[in-house]
Amino acid sequence: MPDLPEGVTTATEAVDERCESPAAIIVAFFSELARLRERIPVLGQRICPAGAIWIAWPAARRRP
Repeated sequence: MPDLPEGVTTATEAVDERCESPAAIIVAFFSELARLRERIPVLGQRICPAGAIWIAWPAARRRP
């Protein structure tokens, strides 16, 4: 991963469900709708008091 600006952190999971470490922006990567539905409430709690969630989804594969 390239050097990030000061104050930027990364995580592989939404580890703090009580918003003790709020985020201004969350970019979340999903490949299964069920997992997105499961995690979106937790991610929403992390963007307190305000923020944005960007959802990244894999592009559809072209059929040969």
